[in-house]
Amino acid sequence: MASDPESLVVKSILESHDITVVIRSPLTQSVYPIPVNGAGRLRLLVPEEDADRAREIIDVEGLPRFAGE
Repeated sequence: MASDPESLVVKSILESHDITVVIRSPLTQSVYPIPVNGAGRLRLLVPEEDADRAREIIDVEGLPRFAGE
């Protein structure tokens, strides 16, 4: 995900489908509040057994997909 708002929207939608979601960032957001050459991208993690269903929901909802597609 490119931003906190995008990540929170996707997280909320997946959670509404009873999929557990954890947002992970490689950078401390307070130091780098925006992506720097893609380095600040956020990752949404879901349980492996829910990954295919999460991808399907993301596609049906027309939500952005990035790394690990």
